[in-house]
Amino acid sequence: MATKVATKDDISRIMSAIDTYTAEAISYRNRDTLRGRAIMGHDAKLKDHENRLTVLETK
Repeated sequence: MATKVATKDDISRIMSAIDTYTAEAISYRNRDTLRGRAIMGHDAKLKDHENRLTVLETK
């Protein structure tokens, strides 16, 4: 049974693919973080708006 050994070119291609995949994963994570912050900001604004409406309705 013959054993194959990876060449430097093989390792380079694999590392390049891993780097590309990792960059995409980090990009998606960053976008999700930004979306989460936006949603939290909108949630706070909606709650404040609801409180202001409640105060106005009681006057």
